[in-house]
Amino acid sequence: MPHFNKTLLYYVHPHGMGHLQRARQLIPVLAEQYNIVLCTASQAMKIKITELFGSLPCHILPSKWPGQVIPTERQYNAAFEGISWCSEATERAAFFVNLLQRYKVDLFISDVSAELTILARGAGIPVLMQRHSGSISNDPTQVFAYQSAAALFAPYPKEVETAGYEFEHKTRYLGFSSPNQLKAPCSGKGMTFITANKEHLVGWLTCIEPIHGPLTAIGCEINYPDVECVGYVNDISQYITTDIVACSAGNNMISELLTLNKKLILIPEPRPYDEQHAKAQALAAQHQAVVLNPAEAQTSTEAWEKAICAVTSEIGSPPAAWLNQNSGATFVQLVKTII
Repeated sequence: MPHFNKTLLYYVHPHGMGHLQRARQLIPVLAEQYNIVLCTASQAMKIKITELFGSLPCHILPSKWPGQVIPTERQYNAAFEGISWCSEATERAAFFVNLLQRYKVDLFISDVSAELTILARGAGIPVLMQRHSGSISNDPTQVFAYQSAAALFAPYPKEVETAGYEFEHKTRYLGFSSPNQLKAPCSGKGMTFITANKEHLVGWLTCIEPIHGPLTAIGCEINYPDVECVGYVNDISQYITTDIVACSAGNNMISELLTLNKKLILIPEPRPYDEQHAKAQALAAQHQAVVLNPAEAQTSTEAWEKAICAVTSEIGSPPAAWLNQNSGATFVQLVKTII
C-alpha cells in the first residue's frame, strides 16, 4: 500500500558522484510510495539533482563556515571538530530543523552527514543513515551518529564488511548494484584503466610492460602512445572491451564492474576512515579483486606484473547473492520497518 501520507527528507552529500548515483537507484522507488523532499549543500549538486528529479522539491543548506574561512583538514578525532563556533553553523542548523518542521518529515535519510543525522535525531525524527565502509571508531561524531540512527544501510554485501564493525546488528546490506542499465559486457585481452586523475594514469601507464591486447583509459583525456583515451562517459560498459580493469575502490565503480563480471585491480584512493582501502582489502580476502598499493602503482613495473598475473589466474566471478539489481525495493522495505 502506498504511504503518500508519509514524507521523507533525503540528503545528498555534494562531494563526489557516488551519492548522486545512489540517489538515482533509491529515490525513484521511494517516490512510488512516499512524498520525497531533497536537500544538499551546494548549488552544483542541486543542479544535478534537479536534472534527475525536477518534480521533487530540493533545498540547499547554507554553509556552516564563515564566508572567507577555509576549512582546515579534519583529523576525525574530536566531536564536531568539522564545525566551527560561528553564527553560520547556527543558521545552517536552524534551516535544517525548519525543513523538518515545514514538511512534517517522518524520516530523514542521511547520505551522508553525521552532523545532520545527530540534528534530526535530536529533533525527534528517526534517521536512516548510509554506512561508510572502513573503521569509524576513532571519530566520536561518526560513532554518535551511528548510535543516533534508527538503522544504517550499506551499499555493498555483508561479506565485505570491515572486521570488528560494531554496528552490524543495525545495518542492512543492499549488495552491489548499479543505477545504469548496463549493456552486455564485452570480453577480451588487454586492460582498461578508469580514473579522472591524469597524473595517476600516466604513472600507471609508465609502469605497464607491453601486454597482448588493447589499452583503454576512461575518465581522462590525454595523448599516450598505443592507449585509447575516451574521457568521461556516462556508461562505462560501452567502452570496456577487456576482462581486466584497473581503477580506484569507490563503491559505485566496484558495483558496476562486478555487475559486468570484470577482473579488478583496485588502487585505493585516500578517504576518511580508509573506506576505499578497507573495501578493497575485503574484496581481496574474498578473491574478488587484487589490491595494488597506490605508491607502487606509480613506480613499480614488478608490482603491476604480479597484480596482472594474480588477477588473471586467481579472480573468479562474484557470487550472485552479492549483486542486487533490486536494491531500491530492498531499501523501501527497510524504510517500512522504521516508519
